[in-house]
Amino acid sequence: PVSQSLTKNSLQLFSTMSTRSIVAAAIAESSAHGIGRAVGARSIALKIMWTVLFLVFLVLCCRSSWSLIEKLINITIDQTYEAEKVPFEFPDLYLCPSLIYSGSIPYTLQENEAKIVNDEVERLNRLYDRLYCENDSKLCTGPHETLPRVSKIQMSMPVHILQKYLLQSRLQAFLIPPAVMHSSLSQSKFQTGITTFLHPNNEVCFKVNLPEEEYDNLNYRRSNVLAWPFVDPHNSDFNYGGAAINPITNPFNNESVPFEDWQTTDGYYGLSSLGYNLQVVPRGAYPSPLHETKVSLAAGRQYEISLEMEDKEFSSELHGTYCNPSQAKPEFQDQLTGAQKEYKNSRGACFFIHMSTLLENRFKVLVSQYPKPWKWKDVPMIENMTEIAMSNISSAKTSIEEKMKDFIDKHTQQVIDHCTKHQPCEYKKYTVQTTSMKWPRSSKGLARFILKFFGSYIASFKKCCPGTARLIELAKNFSSGNHSAHTESFFRHYVSQSMIQVMLSVKSPMSPKITMAYSYSWVAFLADMGGTLGLYIGCSLLTLCELLELAYHLVMGAVASWAKSGDPSDKDIIDREAGIAMTAEVKSEQAEDEL
Repeated sequence: PVSQSLTKNSLQLFSTMSTRSIVAAAIAESSAHGIGRAVGARSIALKIMWTVLFLVFLVLCCRSSWSLIEKLINITIDQTYEAEKVPFEFPDLYLCPSLIYSGSIPYTLQENEAKIVNDEVERLNRLYDRLYCENDSKLCTGPHETLPRVSKIQMSMPVHILQKYLLQSRLQAFLIPPAVMHSSLSQSKFQTGITTFLHPNNEVCFKVNLPEEEYDNLNYRRSNVLAWPFVDPHNSDFNYGGAAINPITNPFNNESVPFEDWQTTDGYYGLSSLGYNLQVVPRGAYPSPLHETKVSLAAGRQYEISLEMEDKEFSSELHGTYCNPSQAKPEFQDQLTGAQKEYKNSRGACFFIHMSTLLENRFKVLVSQYPKPWKWKDVPMIENMTEIAMSNISSAKTSIEEKMKDFIDKHTQQVIDHCTKHQPCEYKKYTVQTTSMKWPRSSKGLARFILKFFGSYIASFKKCCPGTARLIELAKNFSSGNHSAHTESFFRHYVSQSMIQVMLSVKSPMSPKITMAYSYSWVAFLADMGGTLGLYIGCSLLTLCELLELAYHLVMGAVASWAKSGDPSDKDIIDREAGIAMTAEVKSEQAEDEL
């Protein structure tokens, strides 16, 4: 019994000392790192394990490093799309007639008024000869030289003469003021105003001024803006005996263009493309026909236009590179009044200002296709012969205009790149969905409509807008039933040349928000760098492998202890193992004391 008890105690002591010695030895050897584990004095199994694990970590580390380099090389701008994120903001609306001149003008001008216009046309005609034909008359005698003359004369007409005697007025452009109509109301609310706006190239537009309280109401899907823009074309059947405006005549070949065919950009205009352009512009921005959404509206058609908006924003890390949050507001000269007018930042305004600056620095003149920045309000327009003649510019030959066109073509991309860095960091972009049909579908319905809304104003229309007055008379005859087939045909023909119906609605009260940011952000870079460094540390120190080796030693020690527990008579082995365990324990305690 005593012998058995001693043997049992010895085995317990052996087992305890073996476990402690294995743990202590594994911990004590944890100072070896990396590939050194694979070449140390260990068994073949451990060497293979360490080599395989080291290679695995090395491959992962290299792969992570290469992926990090690829992301840094291929950084792009990504867009994050969030649907129904921001409320819809109703835009500014501009309606611009394709034919800017009033067809009623030749029938309403008095003799002295017509003389003012005719004298100015004649003066500009002589000025054209002096500037362009004196030194080389070949420039003015060719078969295609009349239209440039006609265009140049129109572009040089003083604004006050255009506005007072030639351009379409608000009464002519809108027989009925645009209306705001809500789904909850049985009648439209006629509370909108109209402001005349003169674009470059002397193109007149009409801005629809909605009441501030109506903007929020228009965000709802079933609220609409109704407009009936009206083109006032020339019609010889409506001649009321007013003083005539003389045609523009080329004295070198006697070619002439009558007033009803004048057009500023091309010199000549036909009735085939009568209509309007609807410009949808972010609120407060400059209405640039080159940069903002535009819809062509043909006469004799009815349009249903659904508006959509996207709110675009650049993330903070793109500020200064792709946008400028502190850009000064653009300032242009109002062509109608000459006053200073401020707008919100937009890419269109940036383009005009920067291109005008380049042209002024190079040629000391501007082009009439662009609005005048307030900074360059005193710089002459190359197409305005009066301004050129009064300036210090020695020559206004066509060659200068050709050089300016080439200069603009060459530097357009440069200006676009400049404005990419100076555009607003948040802006609205509008798109439209348009459906149209022939209008009016019923002549009698339209006749009743015309008589209901402005039939009582026929007396005032006879003075300012005889074409409109004649239309009211036709509608009255047509509605009474006492009319001929010719009357109905004439009524339909005139309406198809002049009247348009437009209904604008908001597709959704909420709009998507698009955030533009780098495809590889700073936060993602730090995360990837941390992962790569972690793999590098794992590859060099292999802390995980150390834990695996510790588990391996514990398992192997336990197996060896179980195998040796069946032979207690082998005292030398027991004593040797106990001595090793005690030595390891003492070393471990010394190491702890030193720490």
